[in-house]
Amino acid sequence: MILAVLVMNKNGKARIARFYNDVEFEKQQYLIQRIHSLVVKQNKELNSNIVDSSLLFGNNSRITFRCFTTLYFIVVHDNNESPLSILDLIQVLVETLNCYFENVCELDIIFNFDKVNYILDEFIVAGIVTTLNMKELCDKIKLNQKISQSQSSKTIEGVLEKIKHFSLS
Repeated sequence: MILAVLVMNKNGKARIARFYNDVEFEKQQYLIQRIHSLVVKQNKELNSNIVDSSLLFGNNSRITFRCFTTLYFIVVHDNNESPLSILDLIQVLVETLNCYFENVCELDIIFNFDKVNYILDEFIVAGIVTTLNMKELCDKIKLNQKISQSQSSKTIEGVLEKIKHFSLS
């Protein structure tokens, strides 16, 4: 089971922090700081993508991460999840974000966190990975984006029509 998904920059600022169990805000902040220090240390010293996190999340938990340019994509999970499948999940998540944002960067995540959370919700529901089919996800997200854009343009047209009608009266 997935316990948390984090997207952090190299300075330790969490850009996305999703916990799939009840964790108080103060404890989340503490966990984010500790996870960042563990990940940076592991990345520099051992050049490994897996960290034991039993001290932070209880027995049988791990942190699996990948670093892409200035961002760490981090997944905290229990031992029932294979670290290789989690690395695959991270890869598909990044490729899906690239598909949506056309070469995703930290600013895309900061200014579009709602869309990133939507994309994350398509992958993971209540800590369970639902799909890793990137093509299906990209198609679904693009379709949702088209529907959203057409609805917003219809709304704008409706408002402009009402303003036009109001000004003629």
